[in-house]
Amino acid sequence: MADYVGIVGNNYVPNTNTSTTASAANSQTILNDNFDTFVNILTAQLKSQDPLDPMDATSFTDQLVQFSGVEQAIKTNEKLEEMTQILQSNMSNAVSYLGKKATIDTSSSALTNGNAQWQFDVEENAKASIVISDNNGQIVHSADVYLPSGSQEYNWNGLDDTGVAMPDGLYTIAISARDDANQHVNVSTTATGLITALDMSTADPKVTINGKSVSLSSITRLEV
Repeated sequence: MADYVGIVGNNYVPNTNTSTTASAANSQTILNDNFDTFVNILTAQLKSQDPLDPMDATSFTDQLVQFSGVEQAIKTNEKLEEMTQILQSNMSNAVSYLGKKATIDTSSSALTNGNAQWQFDVEENAKASIVISDNNGQIVHSADVYLPSGSQEYNWNGLDDTGVAMPDGLYTIAISARDDANQHVNVSTTATGLITALDMSTADPKVTINGKSVSLSSITRLEV
């Protein structure tokens, strides 16, 4: 297809029917070539015009406006192409997480087949009170333990304080720790589980771990 239609009267007519498969970069090159040709033709016409019957400035002004509009559309396409590439890259990276074992910042963990597990970091040696609650906020298990400083985990067998097995589902742990001086000790809690679903419908992608939807950015560790 020609890059331009031709000259009608004193008017140079650019071809703005760009193929949908052409890239924004190619379109910009074509536009630049068309504009250079337009300027050359316009310059030649201005030099050879009849002084008694000068060209109508409105006609080539309109064409300059057309060029400006096309150029703006091409720049918009360039930005869209960049955004598409970023989204495709993010989607590809996120999809690769499916089925992987991940650790996230959360106090919730799934009880599955009589086992729920939490990981946490303790700033210093402390005496701690651990409370596990179900989705309704009902306390099902509590224990007083000694926690040495550092990274460790807490495994719960799914039995409440009366020895009754709790149903599978999400449970939340709360840890209150104090040192020998009875000062509060910070405990950061995480949980581990398989990534079973991915949601890219929002600006902040989310994954489903242990039946709970969490931000992709909350993952602190991924096992490959």
